[in-house]
Amino acid sequence: MSKISRLFEMLGMLRARRRPVTALELAEELGVSERSVYRDVETLRLLGAPLDGQAGVGFVLRRGSSCQISPSRRKNWTPLFSG
Repeated sequence: MSKISRLFEMLGMLRARRRPVTALELAEELGVSERSVYRDVETLRLLGAPLDGQAGVGFVLRRGSSCQISPSRRKNWTPLFSG
């Protein structure tokens, strides 16, 4: 699975849950390491995804958020396609 596909998959998984999801749970479902999950969470946050949470507790999308990446941050997606 490509990184961009994994990021969208992770957003979908977080959107479908109301409780915090741990990095271990995400890693098992996505078939990657916990370290990759932490990197992906940071990438999503830098791109403007409304994620709350922290290592050891879990991650969740903020309530009421539409999870849209702002137009000013879309240019940051370009490096994801090349790597």
